[in-house]
Amino acid sequence: MSRSTIFIGVASYKDPLLAHTVLHALEQAKDKSRIRFGVVDQCEPSSQWGRMDPAVSRQIHYLWVDPLRARGTCFARALTHTLYHGETIYLQIDAHMHFPLHWDQWVEDVLFDRMAITPRCVVSSYPPSMVKDARGEWTIEGHPPQTVVTHRVNENAAFGGRGIYLDFGAWTHHGRTEPIRGHHVAGGMMIAPGSFIEQFPYDPQLYYLGEEQMLALRLYTHGWTIWHPVDNPIGHRYNDHQNPEIRPVHWSDDPNGERPISHLVWENRSYTRQRYLVGLQGYGGVYGLGSIRTVQDFATEFGVDYLRRSINYDIARSLPAEER
Repeated sequence: MSRSTIFIGVASYKDPLLAHTVLHALEQAKDKSRIRFGVVDQCEPSSQWGRMDPAVSRQIHYLWVDPLRARGTCFARALTHTLYHGETIYLQIDAHMHFPLHWDQWVEDVLFDRMAITPRCVVSSYPPSMVKDARGEWTIEGHPPQTVVTHRVNENAAFGGRGIYLDFGAWTHHGRTEPIRGHHVAGGMMIAPGSFIEQFPYDPQLYYLGEEQMLALRLYTHGWTIWHPVDNPIGHRYNDHQNPEIRPVHWSDDPNGERPISHLVWENRSYTRQRYLVGLQGYGGVYGLGSIRTVQDFATEFGVDYLRRSINYDIARSLPAEER
């Protein structure tokens, strides 16, 4: 078997931790030479990543976007996909991450372990927090060993006027030695075979809210399986209630009204598109739902009916029967 290579897609919006994320991932990798990055950096011209160390520049494919022309998370993720060059494994992350030693071996092992059971699969979960310790160094706040973090709709989740978006929370399950099958993904930490990019290119017409729900539905209806891993070791810097002191976010970062198209335009178009993608068979082409399983199958199995916009909380907030 040939050596696995890993393509890491990073979509960044004025993120002060972008360079840390990329360089720390390389530093902590067991096999640095097999890592390739596709970075889309939406930042002020003066903040562009300058001349890179020649030792790493060949591994970082970098695309700059004027933040005034930015169109949201999914547009940026779609651009990262254009930088893919056939690597074996796809790792999708945010631009504010921290890595344990030899994280790349864990990524390879957990993906291939699940692919041996369900070849068409994605491994994903909300990662643990990265925080600064007493010395001011970044560290990862992990869970006790043998912990799986699953995604379940919150008890007060309800459909509103925002496309198919629902609030999901992270549930921890201790004493687990095997991943748990799920029905939701974390856009900021997702592992998949490289073929994922060719089969599920990111929809640039989506904005942000609803991204994870729409992708989970696409995967399910195309016959793919979502797995939540044991002991996810990669850390994530969460924005505390979208605190701009941590990092700005696209939807609240235009105080002077300089952006030619308001984020509300992209947001509303995204919500409308989500409803069409779910409700109209064949709509969206390569960005649409599959035909192997249906939205109703999803509702029956997982309790969330994105078409009729209803939730069976007893099912939606429970683990699959075989995992309880």
